[in-house]
Formats: sequence, C-alpha cells, structure tokens
Amino acid sequence: MQRLNNVSVGAKLTGGFLLIALLVIGVAGVGFFGMQSVDAELEGLFADELQHTAEMGRIDAAFYALQGEIHLAALQPDQLARRQQLAAGRIAEIDQQFALVSAKALSAEEAAELDKIRAAWPLYQQAIAAIFAQLQARDDAGAQQAILADGSFTQNGATLAAAIDQMTTLNERSAATARDDADATQNNARAFLLVAALLGFALALGLGIAISRSITAPLGQVVQAAGGIAEGDLDQRLELQARDELGQLAAAFRQMISYLQAMAQAAQAIAANDLPADVTPRSD
Repeated sequence: MQRLNNVSVGAKLTGGFLLIALLVIGVAGVGFFGMQSVDAELEGLFADELQHTAEMGRIDAAFYALQGEIHLAALQPDQLARRQQLAAGRIAEIDQQFALVSAKALSAEEAAELDKIRAAWPLYQQAIAAIFAQLQARDDAGAQQAILADGSFTQNGATLAAAIDQMTTLNERSAATARDDADATQNNARAFLLVAALLGFALALGLGIAISRSITAPLGQVVQAAGGIAEGDLDQRLELQARDELGQLAAAFRQMISYLQAMAQAAQAIAANDLPADVTPRSD
C-alpha cells in the first residue's frame, strides 16, 4: 500500500485498468487456446475411432455379401461367372479393410480376434475356391453339400463371423470409452476455465480494492480534517505521507491548518489586548 501512495492517481487508475484488461485478455487467451487444444484432441480421437468403426462395418458388410454371392452361385449356376467376379471383388475389399485394421493400434483383445481372422480367412477362401471349382465342373450337388455341411466353408465362416462381430463389439466399447474420455476432457477444460476466470476476477477485485483504498483512505483523512476545521476545531493532524497528488493535497492542507492556527492564535492575542501580536500574511 505504501508503494501505491508513491504513485500518481492517474498512473494508479491507468495502470489498474491496464492490468485488469491484461487479466481479461489472459483468461480469454487461456480459454481460447485451451479449447483449441481440446478440440484438436477430440477431433483426432473421434477421427481414429470413427475410421476404425467404418472399416469394421465395411468388413462385416462385405463378408456377409460374400456369403450371399456363394449361395447365389449355387442356386443360379447360369450366373456363375458374374458371381465369381462379385465374390472376387468382395474378397479384395475385405483384404483391403483388414490391412487398414491391422495397421491400427489395437488392444490385446482386438489383436487376439484379428489373429483368429488371419488364421481362418485363407482357409475360408480355399473353401470358396473349391465350391466354385465344383460349380464349374457341374457338380452342383457337391457344391451345395459343401456349403450346407459342417465343413471348411461353414466352420471357417462361423469363426470369421464370430471374430468380426467380437471386434466390432470391442470397437464399439472403445468408442464408448473414447466418448467418456472426451466428456472428461471437456469437463476438465470447463473447470480449468472456470478456475482461471475466478482467479482473474479475484485478482482484478483485489487490485481494484487496493487502488481504491490508496485513494479513498487519504481522502478520508482530508475530509475528516476539513470537517473538524468547519466545526471550529483547528487542532487537526494529517499523518498522510505520500508522493502522489493526494500527498501534495495533504501537505497543502497541513500548511493551511498551520496558517489557520497561527491566525487563530493572533486573533486570541488581539482579543486579549495583546496588540503587538505578529500576523504574517501568506499571500500578497
């Protein structure tokens, strides 16, 4: 507070407003860049999870479409060439999506399911190739038996379907965890911004109170002294020692009090018929 008393009132007010403005800008800047960081983190998080979900969805759709093509090939031998072409396209799509999934950072559970898929997928393709070979050889009954019996096509197909479903479930669980993490990140960001805003408000309030007291306290002393003089009590003391405008006002006020006291003493001396009393005017 003593240091503030040595600063001019204008500098106090200007500096106070400037500091408050800097606090507001600081809190706003922290909020802006903090939210940008959160948005970037969430965007990357959701992009990864959504892409993984989309890849698993395409694998699932292509796998069941492939099974459909095999069944249609057995039921419609006259469209065998077209079904083979469509089945080859489905297999290529599944291979592409599996490659994308394999490149991701997977959990231990997802990696275990992917190992099952890697083991069953070549065997399933071999079973498909055998079925198409039977259909090309006009062995429709044998092809239908291979599709319906509990053989390589059915067993490996069931393994693939179960593994794909499990990976989809795990991915959905991971997405739910990511969503919870995103909510927690947003809540933490909001809490941080709230704390920063409260701290900024507290600092601004404390600064305002300090500046206000550095101005109002000295003025209060001057007002009290002026009130006493107005009531005829010239025995007033101003303890204020400052280098600002208020300190200059207090010094001038002390001089005025001293002069008024001298005038009062001279008046009392004259009233007591002490005519030689010396009265020195302070102005021309």
